[in-house]
Amino acid sequence: MNNELVLYTASSGITMLPSASSVPAMMEYNRALKPREAEKIVQAVNAGLYDMAAEYIWSRTISILKKDIMQFGDEFVAEMLDRPYGDIDSISEYEIISLSADLGFINKTAKMEFLQYSETIQHYMSETDPDEEYPSTKLVDMVRSCIKHVLGNDIIECNVPFASFRDRLKTDVVTTAHPMYSQLMGSPYFYKKTATKTLLNLAKTLQDSAERENVFANIGYLISGVWPALSSDDRWAVGRSYAQANNDGDLNLSRALKSLLIKIKGFDYVPENLRSNSYIKAAKDLLGAHHGMNNFYNEPGYAKTLSEMGSSIPAPAFGTCMTAILACKLGNGYGYSWNAQQYLDALLDRVTPDRWLYYFETIFPTDETILYKLINQSDPTERFHDLVVKYKLHELRYTNPGIRKCIQSFSGENLRSAKKNCEEMYSKLNHA
Repeated sequence: MNNELVLYTASSGITMLPSASSVPAMMEYNRALKPREAEKIVQAVNAGLYDMAAEYIWSRTISILKKDIMQFGDEFVAEMLDRPYGDIDSISEYEIISLSADLGFINKTAKMEFLQYSETIQHYMSETDPDEEYPSTKLVDMVRSCIKHVLGNDIIECNVPFASFRDRLKTDVVTTAHPMYSQLMGSPYFYKKTATKTLLNLAKTLQDSAERENVFANIGYLISGVWPALSSDDRWAVGRSYAQANNDGDLNLSRALKSLLIKIKGFDYVPENLRSNSYIKAAKDLLGAHHGMNNFYNEPGYAKTLSEMGSSIPAPAFGTCMTAILACKLGNGYGYSWNAQQYLDALLDRVTPDRWLYYFETIFPTDETILYKLINQSDPTERFHDLVVKYKLHELRYTNPGIRKCIQSFSGENLRSAKKNCEEMYSKLNHA
């Protein structure tokens, strides 16, 4: 019996697509766009306006995916993206694609393809080289993928299972004997992280009531259960919630989280102050710029802000900051922001050997953003090799043999085995 928690069953896409490289023929399989919308794409292609056709079909595909994930509700999406409630209108394409895959609206193949198309669209539509036209061959591939995985399906109107799971966290006390407990413990990492964030946000937003007491009880059972599997970043989120509750004078939440932290011996993850929140926001702004349009132009300002905030990144914010810094340093298949390099280098030069060890052994195995780059893009992989050599990261004394093997393999010239090690870690994020 499979006890794995499921949010939505991922679609493999439609199976019948024309073999001919004809955009008009493929558009016949569209079921999500209105006829006049589909006709605009066909007319643009027939007129040789490939960039216009690419931008239009891509924007409509992303819009549909965003609508799909928003069926989970504003609060849920904000929880998953670590955003304040009400701050979800500006979510990036990267976040939409990644969350759509996590929630099961698209499969892994679609996620990989869509992330590549997102970077391609941003490159050709950016201001860096306005005279470069979108190639017709790339348009054909993108249309086929969009039709297969999104536009060839009927509009999804679903009764989302996780919405009921979230509600039951307020109405049921999920002890170790409860079926939901075993479901969660046997699920992939994303669901453990999701349940933790959901419980913390419910505890902060619910008014004192029987429902809030149930949430407090579930914090004790469920977060303590998934604690050994949580990354340090997600553990810090629990500690920050405790510090924030004390700062806000929320005595009931403070007592519930204190009881949890005693049970799991987790006080090492409670920050001494909330200075880390400013760093986390600055890092998320930088990563948002990296995943947005004209990223090579926009990254330097955000990188400069982060580099000038202080000489040392607070421990609770270190993981989030390293993800943003490394993502911008590695860049993508189209290059990286030259003007951001001085600030990124200044930030990396301050990272001590013990902090590099901390990143690689506690954060790197669950850092989906960085792992994806190392698996799917050759240029970022080569830049990561340069970082390993520059900072002698392969010489650090890793306690985890798997991490040691992975980083040491990046120090050599043959990066095939290094990518394979990253693929194994990446795969574990999506499987129990």
